[in-house]
Amino acid sequence: MMPSTRNSPRGFKLGDNGVTLNIDVVDFYNDFHPGFFSADAIATVAFNVEVGAPGNHIVFSKYYSGTGDDPNIQLMGGDNARDALVKAFQEAVASAVEDPAFIKGLVAAGAAPAPGA
Repeated sequence: MMPSTRNSPRGFKLGDNGVTLNIDVVDFYNDFHPGFFSADAIATVAFNVEVGAPGNHIVFSKYYSGTGDDPNIQLMGGDNARDALVKAFQEAVASAVEDPAFIKGLVAAGAAPAPGA
């Protein structure tokens, strides 16, 4: 990815300053729960987030997850799984970006001196 100097919607300057953001997907799945007349699509999305300061010093690490569903479906198919997974993904991402500790970790990583400075 090419370095950028544009600002993110949260006001962070995006660019090549040595700050790293690693996101490892832990869970990304849907499971159908059949009932007597209908079924539910139940999805889980989870990931680990790690923020590194210049020099790869980890300043923040946390696990985030979200769940989503598509209830009372008649046919268990990919569209229902997708709908539930989108809801779960949105919940997991929201839990990260709304976490003050995550924002504080990003700020701390950006303020950390570069190695050898």
